[in-house]
Amino acid sequence: MTAPDATAAPRLQRPYGTPFRGVCSALARATGTDPVLWRVLFAVLVVFDGLGILLYLLGMLLIPYEGQPHSLAERLLHGPDRRMSRPEMWLLIALAIVGIGYVSHPRSAVVIAVAGVVGYLMWRGRQDPTFPAPAPPAPPVFPEVAEPYVPPVSWTPSPPRPRSPLGGITFAVAAMVAGVLALVGVSGVDMPVAVPIAGALAVVGIGLVAGSFFGRSWGLFLLAGLLTLSLGVATGVQPLIDDGVGKRDWSPTGTASYRLGAGKGVLDLTNAESGDITAHVGFGQLLVEVPTGRSVDIDARNDYGDLDLFGKSYGGRHQHRTLGSSDATLHLHLSVRAGEIKVVQQ
Repeated sequence: MTAPDATAAPRLQRPYGTPFRGVCSALARATGTDPVLWRVLFAVLVVFDGLGILLYLLGMLLIPYEGQPHSLAERLLHGPDRRMSRPEMWLLIALAIVGIGYVSHPRSAVVIAVAGVVGYLMWRGRQDPTFPAPAPPAPPVFPEVAEPYVPPVSWTPSPPRPRSPLGGITFAVAAMVAGVLALVGVSGVDMPVAVPIAGALAVVGIGLVAGSFFGRSWGLFLLAGLLTLSLGVATGVQPLIDDGVGKRDWSPTGTASYRLGAGKGVLDLTNAESGDITAHVGFGQLLVEVPTGRSVDIDARNDYGDLDLFGKSYGGRHQHRTLGSSDATLHLHLSVRAGEIKVVQQ
């Protein structure tokens, strides 16, 4: 048997242990980088509609453990052993729930591209390494004279590693950046609530990257997680603060723009003759009432929910419809973050 090629790329494998860990270590080992960089990347991608969670779950599905020739996806597709442990069943359930939300998502192409890169790394290191056959054991040699007694050497514990100042420095700079941005917002500048949090998170991310070269501070991982969670909450709450909550009745006469954070917005076009009308609802329903005979040009977008235009439901996220051919046409720009857009004719 031949010895393994020392120049061959390392195989993409997860360290054996906890079922929901090891993806970052496997990617770092296969690319020759630090696992911290991959952890920061996944944490940042969580802010983008949970994309980091989906990619991490795909990594657990596609990357095998050390010592196992096939990943869970390979075993389920090709067999012959298709048995699954309880953590693997929970993994598939979580992946199905998260993946359903990305079937019509605009970033689905990113997921496919990343899955292709992971598949290429797996294919590149698919050849299992071979090792030379072990030499036969030498026959035992029995000494004629007993060896002299050697007293055991006393064990001396190694001195503790010095504490890295990186955590304290990063925390202080992050707090300073967030404080300055908050003061700028209080002074009257129009600034979203999420901006100070995003500034602090950027500083912590730089600290994590620096930790891969100058000594890590594990407290920064917890701080980055808390800031990421806070950023997601602030991003979702900001429209509610800016645009309000409840029911709104809008009756434009011409060009107008309306926004509602959460609730039900009713757009009555009885008095509108022509112009561009924009209506946005963050979470809830947008109901548009078009008088009979009125010409409208509708551009409707719904990120997560349903589109119902004149009694016909559409499964897509973006629809364009034109009703009537009069010169006095109302151009409607309708959008909902999560909920329903319903256009009816009266």
